[in-house]
Amino acid sequence: MRSNKNFFGHKPFKFSQMTVRIDQIEALLLQRGYSVIHETSKKRGYQIGCGLPIYLNLTSSTGETALIAYPDSGIDSQRYKQPDMRISERNYHSSNMRHFPKRMHTGLNPISFGWGLTFTSLLAAEACLDYLEGKTTR
Repeated sequence: MRSNKNFFGHKPFKFSQMTVRIDQIEALLLQRGYSVIHETSKKRGYQIGCGLPIYLNLTSSTGETALIAYPDSGIDSQRYKQPDMRISERNYHSSNMRHFPKRMHTGLNPISFGWGLTFTSLLAAEACLDYLEGKTTR
């Protein structure tokens, strides 16, 4: 039987990078000209011009899945291209994202879904927004 302890009898240290906080991402969205289009106690929807909506996850106290991108935005194609951006392997689901499409998940009713995004640098968040706004090649 394998143990999860190292040679010295200690559990291995798991390194985790600091993530960008939601207040930092919100400041970036506002600085870029995004407007609030929908708000609940858990999610705040933003949109710039006629672009696709994006949601800030207000329940993310650690910055994990701080932003949720529209499912058809194409951001999932950037999964391994930006080292400081982590895109969820599976769609993020929440009934608080009314500007996103719905589908059946685990419940009895369809639920809104999108791609969960986590950033370890503001530069990665900016690059992500550049992509979503069509400022970089797809």
